[in-house]
Amino acid sequence: MSQKNKGSSSNIESHSIEKSSNLTKTKAYEIEFDDKTKYHVKVGVSKYQKLKISCSEGSKFQTVFEAKYSYEELLELDRFFGVFETMEGVVDEIDNLFVRNQVTVSTDINNNVLLDLKITINNRPRVIHLKLIRRGTEQEEALNNLVKLVSAQTQKLDNLERENDSLRKEIGKLHNKIEAMDEEEEEEDDDEEGENKKSKKNKKNKKKKNKKKKKEEEEESEDDDDDDDGPKKKKKKEEEPVGEIDYKELIENSNIIKERVEIDPIIDKIRAMYSKTNKDFLNMKLKYSATKDGDSAEIFHSLCDGLAPVIALVKTTKGVKFGGYTEAPFENSKKRKGNKDDNAFIFSLTKGKTYDVEKGTNATCSYKNYGPVFYGYEYCNIYLYGDFFSDEGNVAKKGDRYNTTEDFELNNGEQKFMVRELEVYQVFFKTIDV
Repeated sequence: MSQKNKGSSSNIESHSIEKSSNLTKTKAYEIEFDDKTKYHVKVGVSKYQKLKISCSEGSKFQTVFEAKYSYEELLELDRFFGVFETMEGVVDEIDNLFVRNQVTVSTDINNNVLLDLKITINNRPRVIHLKLIRRGTEQEEALNNLVKLVSAQTQKLDNLERENDSLRKEIGKLHNKIEAMDEEEEEEDDDEEGENKKSKKNKKNKKKKNKKKKKEEEEESEDDDDDDDGPKKKKKKEEEPVGEIDYKELIENSNIIKERVEIDPIIDKIRAMYSKTNKDFLNMKLKYSATKDGDSAEIFHSLCDGLAPVIALVKTTKGVKFGGYTEAPFENSKKRKGNKDDNAFIFSLTKGKTYDVEKGTNATCSYKNYGPVFYGYEYCNIYLYGDFFSDEGNVAKKGDRYNTTEDFELNNGEQKFMVRELEVYQVFFKTIDV
């Protein structure tokens, strides 16, 4: 075991082995080499029921080498240990081997102690190698392994980030292709208007639009017939509501709002934004309903473009309710156009929560094929496209331009949704004394 014996095996017979003590669960031995170098070896059972072997050098009795083996690790090392029911039995067997000089002690090239147990099973000799590691080496090796593990995980994260960036670019390219295809389709429709057959969906939406227009013309005609005092005047499309909000009427006219407590947090949020001004919330009037007016982006723009502020409410086919508030009017734009609005916010009617927009960013997006879209970086926070009842919508991950705290929080953790109803309300204010 001395430095000069490094890497070689010493014959146990050339050592002087004396059992120096026989403590509870521990057996100790003094080993003296021919050059008078002395080592002390202890074999015992730790409090965690592991075989513990330690070796000290000279007369200092300070552990230099040690090893710990669980019962499972001993079985993996050699099935011979399976005959012992307890770890104390293993210690007793090692003690017998020491007494019978069936143990060889040496060091390897790394200056670790090797304890070789010579056993015989069915008249066949076999050697079991127990390795004692120099103290400090095990911790250093564990630290090196940890550094390697961290380095490998960091590399994986870097690779995932690169893959994520690549996917984002591909998503952006797909969006651009979809927009280009939409523009080409619309140009073809304009050139061949009246010649191509339209889908049942478009016919239904157009029928609803014409019916509503005809009704408005009839109302205007009736008002003109009643006016005998002067020339006929065109009736305004809508008159601004007068008086405070009537919650009963609001709930009766809505397919989404069923209780006042659902809309109160939204109105309270708007009132709080203007609490230090001479403006206060007065009323909200329904301007568009997908079930009543038609579910296409075209009809949405014809009824809602230029209106501000507005509240958009969505109810999904799974019954989840959410929406957004903005003071930036939507437009029937041929290209996607971002709209800045620091007062914009999105909300969950289902959870009764509101989420503010990141200041100085585009809060909403206008485009001819979009409904009321509330922007995001990777995904839109509220995305409504084409025919709302048949085209999938989506919400965004947490903190994507609006301060949500969970992924896809508006839609109860799901990114995609199908629309059952979409309603857009115009908000009206009143002037108050401050």
